[in-house]
Amino acid sequence: MEDQLVHVREIVTQHGSRQSELIAILQEIQNEYKYLSEGALVTVAEMLHVSPAHVYSVATFYENFSLEAKGKHIIKVCAGTACHVRKSQPIYDAIYEYLGLHGKHKTADDGMFTLETVACLGACGLAPVMTVDGEVYPQMSPEAALKLLEEIRKTAPDDIRGQLDDNIHWIREAGRNRLVVGSQARILYADCEGRVKIAEAFNRAIAEGRITAPVVLGRDHHDVSGTDSPYRETSNIYDGSCLTADMAVQNVIGDAFRGATWVSIHNGGGVGWGEVINGGFGMVIDGSEDAGRRIREMLLWDVNNGIARRSWARNEGAVEAIRREMDRTPGLRVTLPVFADEELVREALNEQGGASDKL
Repeated sequence: MEDQLVHVREIVTQHGSRQSELIAILQEIQNEYKYLSEGALVTVAEMLHVSPAHVYSVATFYENFSLEAKGKHIIKVCAGTACHVRKSQPIYDAIYEYLGLHGKHKTADDGMFTLETVACLGACGLAPVMTVDGEVYPQMSPEAALKLLEEIRKTAPDDIRGQLDDNIHWIREAGRNRLVVGSQARILYADCEGRVKIAEAFNRAIAEGRITAPVVLGRDHHDVSGTDSPYRETSNIYDGSCLTADMAVQNVIGDAFRGATWVSIHNGGGVGWGEVINGGFGMVIDGSEDAGRRIREMLLWDVNNGIARRSWARNEGAVEAIRREMDRTPGLRVTLPVFADEELVREALNEQGGASDKL
């Protein structure tokens, strides 16, 4: 973000920091970054000596300006007369649902796709038409559109794709098996993006009357944010934080402020008192917009707090996961660890040991 603001300052300077150049400045910033960030608007206001409200009013008056970050891929569905008559709206609706969009948001939470409509693509003979990154796809249907997006999603990282495949397989096969874990449930492994999408799907199902409220989303313990259990698959913390409860406390306090219905600090991992301290939460959802907001805000903290902690412990998978999340979520900044040269560390320890022996 700081690099972006440096460039924004350069753009304003190139325009002589003149108030009369405001629209041209905003156009140039959007051409560069595909949207106008809050930081960019404030920086422009400061350099032009006008109020942020004035810059914001201009940015929101003109339809071609966007205040929302664009996704990696831009989808445009034609809404012209020919496409509308040939049912382009169901295509838009299917993509909107598939991406988990809500309200006026046009960009998926994972930052992969942005969905827009366009008045006319000039291809009426091929209606209904959509484009992805400028490439035209003619005579589309909702099913064909979703199949296309699935193909594009195959570029997801291998580790995330593996988690999704495992979850999808279990869900598809669930009807054939008796569920035996706890209260008829199953643990689904997912990163922040996956957990938010799963939670939002439950919230939409309530809103649409497919399931009945209330539904409770929860996690009974946080190996990722408490003291580490020596008997679980997540026992890979080597920085000393496995011996403290600091992260468990930080996690539940953050969850409480961001929308959890209840939180708890407790022993965990099934190893007895004094071995492990975890933090848990429960969130009641009811299909409302407010529940959707709490899902997005709380899970962003809950999941990434744990990923950051494991990243600091130099877990390579966690480092890559938090890198992806910072790319996906503008404004999220997590300090990354510096990996020491193992051979250099061994040499230093050996030299120190040799010096001690001589003493």
